[in-house]
Amino acid sequence: MRLEFSQATKKARWLHCHDSKGVPHCEYCGAEITEANPADYHHHKEAESGGDNSFQNCRVVCRKTCHKKETARFKTECAKADRSASYRSGLKRKYPWPRQKFKQRRFG
Repeated sequence: MRLEFSQATKKARWLHCHDSKGVPHCEYCGAEITEANPADYHHHKEAESGGDNSFQNCRVVCRKTCHKKETARFKTECAKADRSASYRSGLKRKYPWPRQKFKQRRFG
């Protein structure tokens, strides 16, 4: 289930990401947020992992650098969770059955 931040949470987080001079910065890499590098709002802890829509879980990130990194990180975490679930349920084995070499025995 996809959870969205409220407008009040986005506004509060937007004001929080400004430095002492009033310039907004990405909360992950520190890049300045401009029209060429716009802001996006991400969950620090994803909803699938137990995150909520609170102010503490919201992050303002730049789209050029951090959006790509966070998307890749989330995909790898989801793939790992899917693999773990399939191993626990018995749908997939962690290691294949051992291969046995059957040799023909010659008698006598």
